[in-house]
Order: sequence, then C-alpha cells, then structure tokens
Amino acid sequence: FSETIPAPTSKNEAQQKS
Repeated sequence: FSETIPAPTSKNEAQQKS
C-alpha cells in the first residue's frame, strides 16, 4: 500500500505493520 501512497502516511504505515 505504501507504494501507492506517499510518505505523509506514517499513520497508515504503523497500521499496516500491526
């Protein structure tokens, strides 16, 4: 998902990890 989303999605990244 991070591929289609820019860096400003640090919150999303944390959720994806979990």
